[in-house]
Amino acid sequence: MDFLEFGVYQSVDVDMKPLVNVLSKGVFGDKDQADMWRLQPRRFTGQRITSIITHHQATAQQQALNGTFFVVVDREDWQEEGLLVININFQGSVDAIREAVNVAGDSIPSLSIANTTWFENLCNGELPLFPRKLFATYVVENAREDVKMADVLSKVNGGLRGRKAGSDMRGGICVGLNYTASSEDILKRHKEASAKEGYHSTMFIIVKDAGWEREGVVLVHIKGAQEPNEYTLEAGTVGELLQWIYVGLTSLVEIEAKSNYKTGEIGPSLLFLGNE
Repeated sequence: MDFLEFGVYQSVDVDMKPLVNVLSKGVFGDKDQADMWRLQPRRFTGQRITSIITHHQATAQQQALNGTFFVVVDREDWQEEGLLVININFQGSVDAIREAVNVAGDSIPSLSIANTTWFENLCNGELPLFPRKLFATYVVENAREDVKMADVLSKVNGGLRGRKAGSDMRGGICVGLNYTASSEDILKRHKEASAKEGYHSTMFIIVKDAGWEREGVVLVHIKGAQEPNEYTLEAGTVGELLQWIYVGLTSLVEIEAKSNYKTGEIGPSLLFLGNE
């Protein structure tokens, strides 16, 4: 089987030569794998990561690049904040994790020959996800007796179709708050909790129904003085979207650009959710 190089893309304006040098030397800096990485001439400065994914899917075969794995430099301070490692097909859908550049230099070649698995990368990732804020999860008062928060968090942090269940995603990015009230009171409570505990201030989850496994949970987006947008979705899908936001694969602004908050519909083609 012929070896295919891995594409290296950028969405920020940085000098790429030092980065590719670190990437090619691996974790311990003792390798010379420059021939594994191909810096892409087209720059995507300021563009969305999803634009790069679409471009890669359309051109990888023509360019003789590895079609499944590639990296995107999306942070100016890549020495501290790492880069995005993209997997085009993790159990039928796109996924991404953030890794230190030297770690990615070893992990991606290992993934491409099935020496390690994507799930192992999710479990073993060492790079903090840079103080991105965790997402609070609440249960409304009338469902309190019938909803176990541990079950909700397991489902949410398990991601799309449960594909990340057991990986822990560095402890889980969605956390349960032991507070129940009406939906309106939870909005007020969340403002206090996010200021005091450092949770994400504009995005959180509410479980409104004892039948949440069937009916879904609510992703809430607070937009200044406007009425919050609410999306009722399957719990694992909500968790997957928040994980993607957390690592930098997408943003809620991008999600909402192809969504209808009045009906709670999320644009699946935009988000590469794949098929059931």
